[in-house]
Amino acid sequence: MTTAALSLDPLRLASERRMQAELMAEATLTTLSGELAKQGGLDAGRRRFLAEGLRVTERMIPELVATAREVLAATGLGDRPCEIFVRDEPVANAACVDYGSGPVILLFTSAILERLTPGELRFVIGHEAAHAAFKHSALPAGWLLRQEGRLAPQAGDGLRALGV
Repeated sequence: MTTAALSLDPLRLASERRMQAELMAEATLTTLSGELAKQGGLDAGRRRFLAEGLRVTERMIPELVATAREVLAATGLGDRPCEIFVRDEPVANAACVDYGSGPVILLFTSAILERLTPGELRFVIGHEAAHAAFKHSALPAGWLLRQEGRLAPQAGDGLRALGV
């Protein structure tokens, strides 16, 4: 089944677009974001995911892989490779890591896969894929959160609005 990419722009709030643009206009953030991409931040994270979780293949959980591919195609990311990792944890959680090149990485805890219906899981995958589609990973959230008041107050407001 081929899924056409949706137009995601109408789903973005103007305030979210504005705040992300303001954050990325900060010279320090732009430099740091570029450095993360050059240093292979994705590779370091991927190694951690491989050490702490299980990389899922289509043979292992075909429904999950098929759903992820379908949702990524719908969000305009269907041309990108996707890697899925599952970590054995009692807390239901999911995440997406993407630095604009290489694979889009989806992370799930075992608890979320056990508890959600297929429709609920599709929704969660869509939510996580939207982080990649809207380039939220370009914001170095860990660095931003360690700044202890060194960023302009509106930058913190922007991060909260983006869900970081």
